[in-house]
Amino acid sequence: MVARLVRSFACAGAVWLTPVLASAQTATALERLEPAPAGDGFFAVPRADVPGHLRASAALVFSYADSPLSLRVGAGDAARDAGEVVSYQVTGHVLAAIEIRRFLKFDVDVPVTLAQGGDSPSITGLVSALPPGTQVTYGSPEGAAMNDLRLGLRLVLLPQRGAIPAASLVYAVWVPTGDETAFTGTGEVRHMPSIVVGADMGRFSYSIALGRRVQDTRGGLGLLGGELVAGGAIAGRFGRFSAYGELYGSTVTVEASPFGRGTTNIELLLGGRATVGPLSFGLAGGPGLTAGVGTPTFRLVASVGASFDVPQKAQARGEVATNAGDPKAGSKGNSKGKTGAGVDVAAAPDADGDGIPDSNDVCPDRAGDATPTAKRPGCPPDRDGDAIADADDVCPDEPGVASADPARFGCALDTDGDGIADAVDACPKERGEANADPKITGCPASVRVEGTQIVILQEVNFATGSDVIAPESYALLEQVGSVLAQHPEIARVAIDGHTDNVGAERANVTLSQRRAVAVVRWLVDHGVDARRLEARGFGPRRPVASNDKPEGRAKNRRVEFQILRRTQLGEAGWKEGAAK
Repeated sequence: MVARLVRSFACAGAVWLTPVLASAQTATALERLEPAPAGDGFFAVPRADVPGHLRASAALVFSYADSPLSLRVGAGDAARDAGEVVSYQVTGHVLAAIEIRRFLKFDVDVPVTLAQGGDSPSITGLVSALPPGTQVTYGSPEGAAMNDLRLGLRLVLLPQRGAIPAASLVYAVWVPTGDETAFTGTGEVRHMPSIVVGADMGRFSYSIALGRRVQDTRGGLGLLGGELVAGGAIAGRFGRFSAYGELYGSTVTVEASPFGRGTTNIELLLGGRATVGPLSFGLAGGPGLTAGVGTPTFRLVASVGASFDVPQKAQARGEVATNAGDPKAGSKGNSKGKTGAGVDVAAAPDADGDGIPDSNDVCPDRAGDATPTAKRPGCPPDRDGDAIADADDVCPDEPGVASADPARFGCALDTDGDGIADAVDACPKERGEANADPKITGCPASVRVEGTQIVILQEVNFATGSDVIAPESYALLEQVGSVLAQHPEIARVAIDGHTDNVGAERANVTLSQRRAVAVVRWLVDHGVDARRLEARGFGPRRPVASNDKPEGRAKNRRVEFQILRRTQLGEAGWKEGAAK
């Protein structure tokens, strides 16, 4: 009788066990990390585009997997650990790739298991064909072994257009070069078509992949069969350093229940990568989130890679680029891409790998347009020419500036944030509304700063003979408060009360002072700092019109806002005491 027992980290995946001491033929590729092709940037998830015109990449990736295959006996609550068939596995991947004309990429992965080991667990009394008490040992692999070679091809179906992501078809083939007895090979050819979608948005990039791996289970000898494979990755770029988060995995689809905890592999990787010239150094790690075969308790990944533009002949007959310092040196090139002196032509540094050497790249840290005639070679598309990439530009067809407000990033300068560009805003430092009259468009409806005054176009009204502010004036005072909030450089404002000459002068001076104080109190109660305000009452002493007529007296009954002091220190310059 055959027992299905082997599980990875308490997984439910099964293996056909043979009643032979010391070994069990499994024909399983236990390494679940399939590194992204050289030059892609992500650790496990391929990218969707082909950024290089003619670019070669190479990388070394080292992966440590802890406890990828354990033996567990029984089922349900009665299950118990019986030992680790593979307690650790160290795998090295030698990656190489070539990118052609930004739509085609070929890659190869030569993986080698550098070291692995386990407990060689033994189980008694589970194989009925053997006498009772017979101990069956499942030998753990040791030493180095070749893994299955991977060959890959990527064809870009849709290039990225601004925020619209790129899409590509990826096809991978695994050649059975691995050791079937050491959990490093399947003994059969495997292949997988995938669709990858992703975009590079400058500081942010992402990629999503979905594929179907076809694999012959060889009559049940393998722990894994056909699989649905998926992954997603995001990255944030900060100069020459990038931070990554990747979630990837697979679930078996042949002779097993898909998406079960024991039939599914899901891993999380968090890490970073630093770029120094053409070289990149990466480090990542994370846990296994399920219990599928090969899923480790945790994984560590380290990588080092480089990308170079392939030197191309300057002319069809075989000439190569001449030495910039000596036009006569090396003017002819041989068929191996060397100068006349026999010296190899070195690829110019290209940190962002966009095909434009750093010396000619206007944006050397960001992949961009490699067209030699581009207005800003090496920079991402920028239709309005404001030096802000279309992918980041909220207003890609209108020249603008970088803004702290994400909703206005790349849009025309709008100092007061009222949605009206400074170029057409009659009051660029005060929020207002659009108006058909260009002389007042963008200005507050009733309040604006003019010279040494905060001018109000309406009157502050009070109850007759009283210092009680009329409710219809609240909106006007709110605008005054808003203007003060927008102008922290205004450190001191005098609220001046004035009256006409009807009645006793002393009583009018007192009333105008009380009204000025009432306005100060209202503004303070509504958020204006008291250090910026003072009240003054002048009664009828400063008329602006003749008191001989009613319309003149109406003009003289007023409240004015005089700017006494400005400061370059903002709030730090607001001080108590007399204005200076």
